[in-house]
Amino acid sequence: MRQTNKRRITIKDVAGYAGVSIATVSKIMNGKDEHISDGTRQRVLEVIEELGYVQNSMAKGLKESNTRTLGLVIPDIDNAFPEMAKGAQDEAFLHGYTVLFGSTDNNYIQEEKFLDVLKAKMVEGIIYVSSDPVTSEKLLENMTIPVVFMDRKIKKRRNMGSVLIDNFSAMKDVAAYIAGKGCRQPAYITADISISPSKERYEGFVEGLGKNGISFNKRLHYAGTFSVETGQIGAMTLLQRNPEIDCIVCGNDLMAIGAVSVCEKLGKKIPEDIKIMGFDDIYISKYLNPELTTVRQDAYEMGRQAAGMLIRYIDQEIPLTDRILPYEIMERGTV
Repeated sequence: MRQTNKRRITIKDVAGYAGVSIATVSKIMNGKDEHISDGTRQRVLEVIEELGYVQNSMAKGLKESNTRTLGLVIPDIDNAFPEMAKGAQDEAFLHGYTVLFGSTDNNYIQEEKFLDVLKAKMVEGIIYVSSDPVTSEKLLENMTIPVVFMDRKIKKRRNMGSVLIDNFSAMKDVAAYIAGKGCRQPAYITADISISPSKERYEGFVEGLGKNGISFNKRLHYAGTFSVETGQIGAMTLLQRNPEIDCIVCGNDLMAIGAVSVCEKLGKKIPEDIKIMGFDDIYISKYLNPELTTVRQDAYEMGRQAAGMLIRYIDQEIPLTDRILPYEIMERGTV
């Protein structure tokens, strides 16, 4: 067996011992080796295993093109994403898969780097909640491994699927619900509407109001990020400019929590003076006082089904699809 000193083994070492270029080693490790001979590929993989450049189990997986590892990419660890991740991980473990998990903090550069890491680790598929649909399209242009999106609409490709709810219809139902509760001057707080769920929820809300005889005043729309801070700033800004607002509908529960805190500071009684509506039904929403009225999407089930769909594609070649899950308005104390 070849001996090396105790310094960290590099790709350059692998290339040197195998008698090939660094580019050749990189192509083999990233699965882009269709023009490399079987003999060269086998020699490189044997050197990788012998030198311990990657774990023996990974090298074995590379030889078999079967690492039984999935990648999971989410934009942050707030909102409903941790429950999605747990559902995906639980389902993967049931089928003998390991999950490599990363949160990108809504940062495109981090997202790109983590996707590169996953490809280098030879994951067999990726479960993905993109922070930005435009950039994710660019990142996935040359992706050959299967990808299942959660909570995002995508341009359909052969090796891509999605699991989500009908955000447009959900927020259209919210508009009908608050209209039925007597709201006539509703405000709307959301994230950047270039993100597909934000856009669909906003458009569904506006259409739903129109169907119920309410023309939405665009001055009562505030956009930021899916955060408590956006809920606070948005609610304060909107209420100072438009004290006649009788309801604030938010694009997620964190925003709604921020809006509730501002209304309480302003001395407004909820729901008597103003009604607040969230979206997602995150864990904390039912422990607020009053409990948050919101739209429930089953984030755990979304993650579980995304992993299940991906694994069936990998193991059984069952085609990836676009799956729509149900949603439910959770009537509690803020409306």
